[in-house]
Amino acid sequence: MEAGHSVANVTVDFNKSEEYRIEPITNEFEPIILNSIECAGLKLRFLTPLTLYPQKDESGEYLIVEDDDYELFAYAENRKELETELNSVFAVMWKIYVIEENKKLTLEAAKLRQNLLDNLVEEGGNSAIV
Repeated sequence: MEAGHSVANVTVDFNKSEEYRIEPITNEFEPIILNSIECAGLKLRFLTPLTLYPQKDESGEYLIVEDDDYELFAYAENRKELETELNSVFAVMWKIYVIEENKKLTLEAAKLRQNLLDNLVEEGGNSAIV
């Protein structure tokens, strides 16, 4: 497939005049590009989009994504659920490592906090970041 082209399933009902239904085909292994996160009233925007590459786990049952910078490992049965899971995971990380006062962070947790602060911006919120 050439760059810039999409693939779709088209359903045509010839019994009805000019009624078409187009459903995009999504390859579950296409990169997931995160520009923003919305979950439980929290809105975050990536300063540079994060690209994650889904793959099947060893059992072939789940889609997984990993990212070392965010100590991220997420999995789900399908792409849509994986995208929802990613929204939840980033929202929880933001709340735990950025919003809440964590004076006693381990070195790894402090690094994760700094990665979040360096790469994400909260939109429409007034959280105090210390």
